[in-house]
Amino acid sequence: MIKKMVGFLTVLCMAFFIAGCSSTPDVSGTYLGLDDNNQPAGAIVLKSVGDNAYDCSLFISNRERTKMEKDWAGRVVLNIEKKALEQDKITPPDLFFNKDYTSITRTARSFSGASVEYTYKKLSNSEMKQYQHLFE
Repeated sequence: MIKKMVGFLTVLCMAFFIAGCSSTPDVSGTYLGLDDNNQPAGAIVLKSVGDNAYDCSLFISNRERTKMEKDWAGRVVLNIEKKALEQDKITPPDLFFNKDYTSITRTARSFSGASVEYTYKKLSNSEMKQYQHLFE
């Protein structure tokens, strides 16, 4: 009886381990980018619409730094192997996650043609309340 119980628990633990390892992280939320003066400069908002699919909105702050204005919106797919959000199979991704999915690095081209990186940190619920006025 004990051997059967141990065997059952072993199989159960393995099933939970496999399910946990293969699960896709939910990256929904608001990611905030700060400028050199630690003021909000931009934001990325991800809303889950399906398995690995997200509605993505990119916001930039206006000149007075009082509101966020939507700059771009579209559907993206999370590529787990690359830890990237892809718009389609042709366009190279420009949104990459860090190891634990708590921040996004966005690569862009400056006016001079040089590559520039912007980092956006995922906001907790309490942090989101602090910055909510920027999105109203």
